[in-house]
Amino acid sequence: MIFNQLNTLPTEETMHYLSSVMAGAPLDIDLTSFKVEVITTKDALEYHPDRVYQAEATSVKVWYDAALGTSSLIISLNSPDLQRRGLELAEEGVLREFFDFYNPYLRVRPNMPALSKHYRTFIYGLANALCSNQRPLEFTSEYVTQVDLINPVDYDYNMAMIAERGHRRI
Repeated sequence: MIFNQLNTLPTEETMHYLSSVMAGAPLDIDLTSFKVEVITTKDALEYHPDRVYQAEATSVKVWYDAALGTSSLIISLNSPDLQRRGLELAEEGVLREFFDFYNPYLRVRPNMPALSKHYRTFIYGLANALCSNQRPLEFTSEYVTQVDLINPVDYDYNMAMIAERGHRRI
């Protein structure tokens, strides 16, 4: 089924930062594929390429997706800016597909190979660099693309984040 997907890209400064913390990675990482999905919907979308959203990394983990049968290396993000954008779209009547909640994240590596010692060391180092740092990641250049999906991408990750949301105390 064809869906409209609103995404946002890392700013140039954020790309330089991510490139520097991922330098020397023991696996192939395509930084040009980095994006954060804002919404996937059947509805028409307007995009705002000049908006800038700040986010902070909260975890870096490998997540298995049973529907796809593969794992992805994912950076979980906390972003009031992106959450507000999701609410803005909901107030405009845009319906989110697959999930009732929005969990911003950045997929670093789809089809993650089995975790070797070198990969685990890299992931721990990346998590320490990103999650213990007060430096926000910034995203901009909103764009809309059409995607053909049978199953939601990163379903198990999103379900885990929804369950975690139910246990948070704010």
